[in-house]
Formats: sequence, C-alpha cells, structure tokens
Amino acid sequence: MLAAVGSSAYGGASFRRWGTRDRRGDAGRDEFCLFRAARLAWTPGGFGIAFGRMLQDGIVKRYLDEHCPNARLKLCPYRDKLPATADEFLWNGGVFNELGRFDGLDEEMRFIVLHSFQEYPLLQLETALAASTRQLGQVATGYGMHDQIQHTYGIIRRFISKEVPAMQHARQQRGELKFDLINRIHVPIAFGSMLFMLGLLVRATMSGRFDEPARLAATVTVAILANACACGALSGPHDRYGARMVWIAAFTAAIAILRASENMLNERKKRRLAPVYAFPIRGDHGTTRDP
Repeated sequence: MLAAVGSSAYGGASFRRWGTRDRRGDAGRDEFCLFRAARLAWTPGGFGIAFGRMLQDGIVKRYLDEHCPNARLKLCPYRDKLPATADEFLWNGGVFNELGRFDGLDEEMRFIVLHSFQEYPLLQLETALAASTRQLGQVATGYGMHDQIQHTYGIIRRFISKEVPAMQHARQQRGELKFDLINRIHVPIAFGSMLFMLGLLVRATMSGRFDEPARLAATVTVAILANACACGALSGPHDRYGARMVWIAAFTAAIAILRASENMLNERKKRRLAPVYAFPIRGDHGTTRDP
C-alpha cells in the first residue's frame, strides 16, 4: 500500500497549474497550462480513476446505499444502475455522460473517494491488495486494440472529422486485429520470466552472493510490484499496465541466462587449458614461460 500511495503521489500527481482549461472534449484535456508552483496534486480527473476502481469493487455502491438519499450526491438516483466496471462507467456513456462527465462529477467522485477511505479502511486495504494481486497476472499484449472506444470516436468526429472515413476503414475498427496467437507466446514468457527472477533472488539469498544479475532482478521485481500496487489499487487491473512493465523481466532473464552461459564457457575453457598451464614451456635461454 505504501508503494501504491507513493507511486500515486509521483505518477498520478502533477504540479499545480494555472491558465485556461478547455474541458469541452470527452478526454478533458488541458489546452493551456503553466507550472506555477511545485505543489503535488491529483492530475485532472485523477479522483475519477480511483473512483472507478472502487466502483467495480463494490465500495461506491455500499457508500451510496448507506448515505442516500442525499441532496449533495447526484449519483443517488442511479445507485442501482451503475455499471459493473470502471471502463464501462467512464468511457461508455450512460450515467457518467448524463451527469456531465468529469466537469459534472469530479467533486462528487472526490468526496466519495475520500470519505469511503475514512469509513471503510479495512475494506479499502483488502480490495486494493486483491486488485494489486490480480494486476500481477494481467500482462497480455493488445489491450485496448478493439472497436469499442466511443469517447475516442467522439473526439475524432469533433476535432478531425476528415479522418473519420480512414478511421472507419482501418483494420482495428473492422475487428481484424487479433492478439490471441502472439499472447500464446508473450504471456508464458512473461510469467516464466517473473518466476525466473524469483529464482535468481532465492539463489542469491541462499548463497549470500548478490551478483549483478541478482541485483538487477531485485530492482525489476520491486518495479513490477510497485507498478501492480499503484495501477491495480488506484486504477484497477488492466493488461496494458502489466504488459508495459513485464518485458523488463524477460530482458533481465535474458541477461542472466547470457551471463551464466558466458561464465560456463569460460569455466570450460579454463578446464581445457589447465593441463597445458600445469607444464610450463622452457624458453631458449632456460627460462620458463606460460604457454
């Protein structure tokens, strides 16, 4: 949890901004901003991401059931109609759009997130740990490469309408991009690499010798665990969060295997040359020298 909180402060936070903000688009982008002071704060819409994870873990529904009706909470009339997942809530229209998206619900989502932490600390910890654990197992390639991204379609139609025909005829929009075959390779390699790193750490701990591959494995393990805690606990488990990190485990495993192979070849070479070095060659003037 400390890793998740620390990572959220670093990754989800931004400097406090000033200037004009254009929230007209579905993505809620900042059209113009200037850094004024080094003050950590949630990025715009950041509480909405945490709200989404709590929504799919049932925390939002429990909070609304216990506090509605409440004139302050716009979501009370919709508490029995909320989608099951954060992605459905945030990106597929429905209630979120009806209530004004981030502009209309940002303060309410912030309120529910903070107050649910106060009222259900153990439940928050339990669901965060469960989400972090699930995130470790979600490493498949190709997440998001589908044809159900309505918010993106809306942005394209509104701001670059000339690109709509090309978008509609793209292989992605016709459902022709498949990742099943490549994931039959990627996913086993990813899991195998993570287990291999654990093996390196166990061997190093038992031998008391942390060589360079072991130190690299330790660093990568911490990074993958921190990523799982930060992304899984704050935003909810998604394959894209794991896939963008797990390749480092495969890279580390490859380095360790190459280093071990090199050491093995060097040892064989030394054993092969050992008899030669055991009988020094006598030079022309009676001196001895190595072969």
